Amino acid sequence: MPFAIQRLLPCPCLAERPDPTPASLAALQKAAATLAPGPFDRADMKSWAVAYITDPGKQRRIAYDLDYVRRYAPSHAVIVEYGAIPLMLTLALQESGFRVTGVDLAPERFQTLIDRLQLRVISCDIERQAPPFAPNSCDLVTFNELFEHLRINPIFTMEGVFRILRPGGRLLLSTPNLRSLNGIINFLWHGRSYSCCSKIYEEYRKLDEIGHMGHVREFTPVEVCAFLGQIGFEVETVIFRGHFPEPWKQRLCRLQPALRPFMTIVARKPAATSV
Repeated sequence: MPFAIQRLLPCPCLAERPDPTPASLAALQKAAATLAPGPFDRADMKSWAVAYITDPGKQRRIAYDLDYVRRYAPSHAVIVEYGAIPLMLTLALQESGFRVTGVDLAPERFQTLIDRLQLRVISCDIERQAPPFAPNSCDLVTFNELFEHLRINPIFTMEGVFRILRPGGRLLLSTPNLRSLNGIINFLWHGRSYSCCSKIYEEYRKLDEIGHMGHVREFTPVEVCAFLGQIGFEVETVIFRGHFPEPWKQRLCRLQPALRPFMTIVARKPAATSV
């Protein structure tokens, strides 16, 4: 790992396994097969949802998320999944025996599927509303590929996450790694500060097209860890994640995992807290 990152991060760092476990991948493939045929409540969402659900790369990425939940949460844990749509992880978690409640800005976009599959998904604008859960009521929160979409006040949002976690409970926050190999190349050679999404106009257009914001900005591992520390979390681990299609990039990332395109921050609410 590059020395500068290792020195600045407040925790041990890991490289993602070469593959998700077969059990988790099978669970996500089963969830995709259940979800992709629909029915969808909004015709204009169908093409986006089906493309997302049937994408093998996204299935693998979310299978890793299921692996991390299984690693860090006790069996039958109470889990809150922020950003549940399009329900792939929600369904896989429920089928795996976890007591999961999804939170989404507009779950009515998938209400027929939610009702048919008997999923628990509630509506909440997490940038303006406190999540409707009691303090200290859940064991684990997943906050996957969502942090980069926040555009109003991430402090308010993440303080809400902190409040509902029980003391000792964990947050799993996955987000693009701005200091990835692509992020460095894009900044130095193309004059753009991004790892995954570069077109500002198109990211804001998603508010009208699919009902939620695209990427506002992407962050470095040091930035996210420092931010969570200010909220009150104890950052335990950074897992550098993802793959590049180019073989030379893959080889370089095996030598320097911190150059991978994504990261999961594992953070804990301190055991001695009254919030």
